[in-house]
Amino acid sequence: MADKLAGILEETRVLEIVELESGELLLQIQEESEALPLIRLNITSEMKEFMGDDYAEMAREMLTAGVHAITERLAEKEEKAREEERPKILH
Repeated sequence: MADKLAGILEETRVLEIVELESGELLLQIQEESEALPLIRLNITSEMKEFMGDDYAEMAREMLTAGVHAITERLAEKEEKAREEERPKILH
């Protein structure tokens, strides 16, 4: 699953943030005919009330941080794979 997700993320250029009927926010990739959820974020009604209309911006920033963590992980894996492919210099 992780390899499939990594392949999809490498090819993806557009991520969607959608608000579900339950109030949860979902970061997803629309892949062909189905959505692939990446991150779910549940903001309490108290926090939404406290933040007012700014709760959506707060959620977007939190999801953006998640995307940065994902891309950093992908970059680390790619670098490790490249290092393993390089010939080792013995002398």
